Amino acid sequence: MNRSAVLRLLTLVLMLPASFVALAEPLQIAMILWRGNTAAEAGFKQTLSEQGYQAKYHDFDAQQSRDRLAGLLREQLLPALSNYDYIYCFGPPRPR
Repeated sequence: MNRSAVLRLLTLVLMLPASFVALAEPLQIAMILWRGNTAAEAGFKQTLSEQGYQAKYHDFDAQQSRDRLAGLLREQLLPALSNYDYIYCFGPPRPR
């Protein structure tokens, strides 16, 4: 195999993951948020989009309440855990 053929084959192999991403169903991403959508979440979403991923986001906003966070996890997220491809969580609540 000559060098030109090897380069064409390598280019094709490197392009395959991007092709699969474009054809795949949107990722289902649960977003566990402490204080709502911030610049961090916007950056996360933008980067995924720039990388060619399609995603559907499901927000679980604790509104800075430990009790609300516990309820969201117990009552909404855990029963539907198998519906999500990824779970996003940024930063823990501050210790007491």
